[in-house]
Amino acid sequence: MTPPRDGWSAALSRAARRWAAQTRQTLVSLTPGGHVRATEVRAEIWRLGTRHLGWPLEGALAELKIPGLPAGRARLLRACVLKMRSDQTDTCG
Repeated sequence: MTPPRDGWSAALSRAARRWAAQTRQTLVSLTPGGHVRATEVRAEIWRLGTRHLGWPLEGALAELKIPGLPAGRARLLRACVLKMRSDQTDTCG
């Protein structure tokens, strides 16, 4: 049985769902050639941070410069860059 929701919890829940839908839409629309799931992006950002000693954005940008990078890998890295840059602008303002 779910507990009753007050107006504040319901509003937060709606805002969270709206944000998640916008994030998914942005990642899909801005990555040419296919869909990249938000869970894949979060996992890859974590791995980038591990591989590049806490600098996932710089690591993704460096990896995108590698010649012969497979299209799927490049798409995932571009989605990671978009996500990290959007997170930076969200927290800076």
